Amino acid sequence: MKIAILGSGAGSNAQAIFNASDNNQIGNTEIVGIFSDKENAPILRHAKKKNIYFKHIHASKDSYSIEGKDEEENEENELED
Repeated sequence: MKIAILGSGAGSNAQAIFNASDNNQIGNTEIVGIFSDKENAPILRHAKKKNIYFKHIHASKDSYSIEGKDEEENEENELED
């Protein structure tokens, strides 16, 4: 099962999902992307450390845009460790 994670905080829930996936507690899973509405959310740093595709989604009441690097460029993302 492929999983995408949406979050805007520290990434503690994402970390629990990583751990459960790594320990095969949620079956055969692959985390394929992490998305956040906060540009510098720590959850995006988790994605970068685990080499998981990630993007920032800018959303407002009237519009949205998806910002970030393409998959090939994720490792060059400007997130601070």
